[in-house]
Amino acid sequence: MRVLSALPTPDPMTEFKYALRRLLQQPGFALTALLTLGLCLGANLTVFAVIDAVLLQPLPYANSDRLVAIYHGYPNAGLERANPSIRNYFNRRESIAAFESVAAIKAGSEVVDSPAGSERREVMRVTPEFFATLGRSPVLGRSFVDQDMDQGVQPTVVISDHYWHQKFAAMPDVLGQSIDIGGRRHLVIGVLPPGFRYLSSAAEIFLPLVSTAEQRGLNALYSDEAQMIALLKSGVSAEQAEAQIRFDDALQSRDYPWIAEVTAAGYHATVAGLHADHVASIRPTLLLLQIGALGLLLIGSVNLLNLVMIRATTRYRDIGVRRALGAAGSHLLRQILSESLLLCAGAALIGLLLGAGGLGLLAWMGATQLPLVADIAINARVVAAALMAAVMICVLISVPVVWFNLRPRLAGMLKSESRGGSADRVTQRWRQAFIVTQIALAFVLLSSAGLLGLSLQRAMNTSPGFQADHLLTARLTLPQSGNGEVTQRTRNAQRTLQELAHLPGVRRVALSTNLPVNGKHSYNDTNAMTIPGYQPPAGISPRLHYRYGVYGDYFQAMGIELLEGRVLDADDTDSSRRVVVVDADFAQTYWPDGRAVGQRLFEGPDARADEEAFTVVGVVAPVRQTELTDGSGNGTVYFPYRYLAHSDLYLVARTAQDPQALVPGLRETLLQIEPRLVLDRVQTMDARIADTLAVRKSPALLASLFSAAALLLAGLGTFGVLSYAVAQQQREIAVRLALGARSRQIRRQFLAQGLRLLAAGSAFGLVGAWLAASAMQNLLYGVSGMGSSNLLLTALILGMVTLGACLLPALRAARISPTTVLAGQ
Repeated sequence: MRVLSALPTPDPMTEFKYALRRLLQQPGFALTALLTLGLCLGANLTVFAVIDAVLLQPLPYANSDRLVAIYHGYPNAGLERANPSIRNYFNRRESIAAFESVAAIKAGSEVVDSPAGSERREVMRVTPEFFATLGRSPVLGRSFVDQDMDQGVQPTVVISDHYWHQKFAAMPDVLGQSIDIGGRRHLVIGVLPPGFRYLSSAAEIFLPLVSTAEQRGLNALYSDEAQMIALLKSGVSAEQAEAQIRFDDALQSRDYPWIAEVTAAGYHATVAGLHADHVASIRPTLLLLQIGALGLLLIGSVNLLNLVMIRATTRYRDIGVRRALGAAGSHLLRQILSESLLLCAGAALIGLLLGAGGLGLLAWMGATQLPLVADIAINARVVAAALMAAVMICVLISVPVVWFNLRPRLAGMLKSESRGGSADRVTQRWRQAFIVTQIALAFVLLSSAGLLGLSLQRAMNTSPGFQADHLLTARLTLPQSGNGEVTQRTRNAQRTLQELAHLPGVRRVALSTNLPVNGKHSYNDTNAMTIPGYQPPAGISPRLHYRYGVYGDYFQAMGIELLEGRVLDADDTDSSRRVVVVDADFAQTYWPDGRAVGQRLFEGPDARADEEAFTVVGVVAPVRQTELTDGSGNGTVYFPYRYLAHSDLYLVARTAQDPQALVPGLRETLLQIEPRLVLDRVQTMDARIADTLAVRKSPALLASLFSAAALLLAGLGTFGVLSYAVAQQQREIAVRLALGARSRQIRRQFLAQGLRLLAAGSAFGLVGAWLAASAMQNLLYGVSGMGSSNLLLTALILGMVTLGACLLPALRAARISPTTVLAGQ
């Protein structure tokens, strides 16, 4: 004994070589363990890479922890979030001591002319402090100054490093060069550092936020005009900044003419961390997916632990002999740890490869719509997370195996092995507990995936309020017209409609300043409407309503149902009639008795001269404005295009064939009408609606993949435990059969064991499913609670998988030959 114990201890590299040799001797076990754990780690690393980029990494700006967003809310008017005004910006940069700097931002797009032709590009209009607030100054030239915000001065532009290389070939004398933007020549005054972008914006062209005297005046105090960010002074909290804004608002509002309406709307200003505010909408979904992926990883780890425990029981005699010959417990511990580390390290490598592929899958599923998506990658943090997870799993599967093999039961092990008996009851109960855990977690994942799928189905089945099939949409920009701009825009729009109406396959065509189902974060034109004689009920404040300027057969092209009166047509724009069409939500709000046609309204928060009133000539069905799940019912007013003559328009064309077949002819016709007319965002309405559902489709699909993997692992785990139980109890089964037991009794015994595991796992899973459903309610649409049908389907699928896993071991047990087993004893 002393001699054996004094033998030199193998070095770690030798231990790993021995461990690798042992694993290669059992390739089935090694491959199963690697693939199981690698798949689960890959799923987790894919989701974690997204969470790391979107939620965990700080924004790439100096002092990012002190950057805040400032927005307004009017909850009593149905507007939870609105932008501050230009007047607010000028007030707050001077009066709020909590801010080191303040900047206003207005995102949009402009037509950029070049020798290669015109194109629409995303642009961002910013105030002079914008780049300093983010701590990122131009590397060439200068930033904006206050004079750049005045009307009538030479327009200036700051461009990104990428745009500088792309359009100017990185020419060193780019400063002073010109870019034609929106029909005006802009001088380049600065180039930004490489890689600079503002949050999730793709804008590479930055313009000064020019404002008028009217926008800076008192009457525009609560206008919804521009985003606002600020840099807090060191040591100052967002709550302190909010308190100072409230005090300043009270001072500024003393002479504001509509302060009673603003107060009734529940106005309040909010100061929130810029990063947290930017990702607030997607945070619950990402955390839900990470919890689901962790559940899958736990199932895989439990499955692997079960396999390792089963493998450990087959090595009783080997370990017992080695202990009897004097092998130290520490030596056996190193052996077990070496094997576990090799398995987990290999699984981590497979997981990283699968995680990289998973990011491609997420991109295909619509992850490009996530905020800060450009920074998603398998980086050092994700690799570190993979290694940390591998070490934790290594410990998880090593500790029970070490305890099982090194506890003082040497004689019992040798005796049990010599008899070919089964493992002790404690070990068997542990393995059954693992299976119950797997079934419970699979139940939770499957029921959660069912709820997300049901929510997606309800959203997809929601009527948008119009006929989306055979409908082509596009955004186009009419050229700037100078003097008589409204009249010229109307003429350009008229000519465009006339030419497009003759395209083959076009049934109806129209232009509009807005589109329904346009995305929650897209621009949606809203304004207050004043109804003569209307007094809102107590506690209800005036609301903001969507407004459209339409030209042509808009309602017929969209397939919006007419409920009362008539719709607008081209003559209403051409003849300057002051008429409007409202939707049923708007009519119900102001004329609940059903007498909307013939009523009058004023655009804006106050009444004016009678000749400025608009007369309601029709009521149409309401449509979903931002997305299918938006049931706010704010109401919509449709004006003749003349009264909202924007240069940016949406084209809608109902076709008799596949809408995509119309695209080449559409582009050619528009080019002939006006070479400077820019067309972009050409897509079918069905595709537009599908884009707004991407944030619901991706979680539902990922949850389905997670639950499918969990079902497979739970089934394999149940099969493995029962198969091992059959193998260990062969002698006992043979004796029972020899004494007269029937095969069906043996079969029922193992099926009953599987059913008990299923019942216990489902019971725990039911509790977990209830907790998961409660946590998911804010993410679901049209679904409340766990859903009895969803639970029934979950139980049915899980029961079929579990019983299927039990069937083969039960049949094998029933076919054991007593003669063969007992004779070979």
